[in-house]
Amino acid sequence: MGYNTIENISIGDKVMSRDGSEQTVTHVFKKKAETIIGLKIHGLPHVLQATPNHLIWACKRSSGIAEVTPARKDLIDLKHGKEQWIPMDFLSPNDYVHVPFPKGNETPIDEQTAWAYGLFLAEGHALVDGGISKKHHRIGLTMHIKEKFLLEYWAEWFEKTYGGNKVRITERYDRNTSDLIVSVPRELALWFRETFGHGAINKKLPNGAFYWADNLKASLVKGWFAGDGHIAFREDSRPTISATSVSENLATGMFYLARATGSVPALSCLRKGGKRKNDAYTVHLNVGQHSVEINGELFYQIKERFETNKNIDVYDLEVSGEHTYVVNGVGVHNSLKGYDEYAYSNNFGFEPPRQAMWITHPEHGITFSIPIYVEKQNKEFNMDWISWK
Repeated sequence: MGYNTIENISIGDKVMSRDGSEQTVTHVFKKKAETIIGLKIHGLPHVLQATPNHLIWACKRSSGIAEVTPARKDLIDLKHGKEQWIPMDFLSPNDYVHVPFPKGNETPIDEQTAWAYGLFLAEGHALVDGGISKKHHRIGLTMHIKEKFLLEYWAEWFEKTYGGNKVRITERYDRNTSDLIVSVPRELALWFRETFGHGAINKKLPNGAFYWADNLKASLVKGWFAGDGHIAFREDSRPTISATSVSENLATGMFYLARATGSVPALSCLRKGGKRKNDAYTVHLNVGQHSVEINGELFYQIKERFETNKNIDVYDLEVSGEHTYVVNGVGVHNSLKGYDEYAYSNNFGFEPPRQAMWITHPEHGITFSIPIYVEKQNKEFNMDWISWK
């Protein structure tokens, strides 16, 4: 159904799992929390917030420039450590979190149709029960006058697909626009409105698009970029390709599909204010400077970390399949209840923070040092047994 807040998710709803599959919600949880960790992530518009012990599929940044112990020599010259489940409390700026993308191979349409759907999402509208008589039903697209060729291509697809509906394209030089209009049966106009949303802020992906084959996802994205996209050229850097929508649902969906184009996508938000009446969401392609690919999966770098202490309601899910789901673009583990059971039955592979212990000599300085591995927060160590003679 699109982007939704976790407190509105119900048992039986379908969500995307960390492995990119579609899974069913089997339980929902609500509890009070005193501490919330927030992560701002490069390439994602929203802060990920969770309780300190909630597991995130992530990897710690490498400490290649520091002294590397024998057990960590495999991290020399790498940006990252091993990908694994890590509690929120142990993630810091410059670590990487997993951003999943949907996987599927369904082919309900062809590539030309997917492209036409994308262009309609960018520039199209449907009129149902219009006019004084309430009997006018039309489909239309409006683009710049120089983009008339795109409307002609779309018209060819429409006539081939639906037939019997004469498409009219008009050039309006006073507005520098090319307008495509076609009168259609009410059922068809209503189908376009329900499938793609009515009004710019309500535009959405067609149902099932998340799990189309990659070539169809890519065609849908390219059609949308043909209408709403632009390229910015800058000296000494590669071109920035992006497309913008006031519909969060549409932009978020396109972000997830854009991976199928072979690009590393990013999603940003420009908040409303002044002449801007709505938030604007932009999908950027070919970014990737704050991401790393590990075993075919993309991990995005943490930009900032926040900690809030207040008594608030938190929500959690338990889902079928891999027992994971996606929050604000990031792959997270199943419910807190599941986390507790998981934590006690498995020894986490992540490396907790290290503190140095050393012994010094008045004349020779540091003579011996060892790392202390802190496995539990606020764990106290009795050091009274250490003395120098």
